[in-house]
Amino acid sequence: MNALNKTIKKNIIGSFLVKGVGIVVNLALIPIGIEFLDKERFGVWVIINSLLAWLTFFDLGLGNGMRNKLVESFSRRRIKYAKEIISTGYVSLLATVSTIFIVFCIANRWVNWSIVFNVSPSLNEELSNVIFWAITLFLLQIFLKNIGFILLSLQMSAVNNAMVVVSNVLSLITILIFRFFHLPGSLLTYAIIVCGGPVLVYVVVSIIFFFGRFKYLTPNPRFFKRDLLKDIGGLGMKFFIIQIAALLLYQGNNIFITQFFGPKEVTNYNVSYRYFNIVLMMFSILLSPFWSAYTKAYSEKNFEWIKSIIAKMQKLWLVAIASILLMIVVANYAYKLWVGNQVNVSLSMNIANGLYVIIYVWNSIYLYFINGIGKIKLQYYLTIAVLIIYVPFTILLLHLQHAPYIIVFSNCIIQFLFSVLCYMQVNKILNGKVYGIWYR
Repeated sequence: MNALNKTIKKNIIGSFLVKGVGIVVNLALIPIGIEFLDKERFGVWVIINSLLAWLTFFDLGLGNGMRNKLVESFSRRRIKYAKEIISTGYVSLLATVSTIFIVFCIANRWVNWSIVFNVSPSLNEELSNVIFWAITLFLLQIFLKNIGFILLSLQMSAVNNAMVVVSNVLSLITILIFRFFHLPGSLLTYAIIVCGGPVLVYVVVSIIFFFGRFKYLTPNPRFFKRDLLKDIGGLGMKFFIIQIAALLLYQGNNIFITQFFGPKEVTNYNVSYRYFNIVLMMFSILLSPFWSAYTKAYSEKNFEWIKSIIAKMQKLWLVAIASILLMIVVANYAYKLWVGNQVNVSLSMNIANGLYVIIYVWNSIYLYFINGIGKIKLQYYLTIAVLIIYVPFTILLLHLQHAPYIIVFSNCIIQFLFSVLCYMQVNKILNGKVYGIWYR
């Protein structure tokens, strides 16, 4: 485990350096994006981005299923098996995104996007073009993003994080070039810049990876194994359902807010969410290397090491709470420094987003372990329950109190109930008192 600890420390340090740049870039993209478009169009882009995020999970969980299987195969030095897993994953995902693209092209002709985004009907044609290019580029991202899951399985989380940051830096530089030369900005231009950057980065990294040191892992249709698809896809499908619910709880906020309060309020919400999300991003940097590390440690029955890591994360969670409380106090000053007077976020929205991040961070401590060892049956059933109750529960709360922050509080309640059960499951597994659904 000493070697694993050293690898994890290197990845955490590298990820902090990389993500530090990423956090600054993400924060910079908000005021620059609002200025590049306008408050209403930027709100529309946030909703488009929400819809795109739904597509991320239409890899049917194959990426995470592949990741867990690759960790096992690399730890046992089964290189040919690893290549078969990678080839099966790539071929399956290519078929999936191709099908989605064909269905989307047919559906796009009939959808009235101005109604979806609650904006003027005159914007419908513009939105149709924006959606087409955004989804086309995003589907390419989903396919090419497989390289990230391979890097994570090889304990190279810092490199995976770097790809995301470089993509955002490219987008930021391109937008700044447009501003410097006073080139006209539009929603279509913005969508191509933001969605095209990751495609370029994933292509370059894939070429370097598969034609360099890891040439022996290059996917090949001849290594596609239908039997492996069952193993990857079985675990992957559970991850898919779980990820859909996680996405619903966040991206559903944007959709509810735009329908009940309009696109401008979406911008206010997202500024607040991105502000508090800094804590979540920092915590994710710490947790990221442990998913695959937990897989390895659990297979070797090293429970004491796992317990020690979780205990350290619990202490860091207390630091996260203190940080959130301080951020709530200084929020208005921070917004003025960050985006000027372009937004007006209520104290209730700040409290709601702060509470959501506190609960989410606590939950993540246990979910990374549960996902790493693949004992996700309980999480799977909880997710289905969330998918069923989320919409009616949120609408009910909105009828009781018609305010944007209520939508976030709805998420907090659901996330809290979820976290209690995940905490119980981890304790049962690590103390050897687990049975039935808790261990599946």
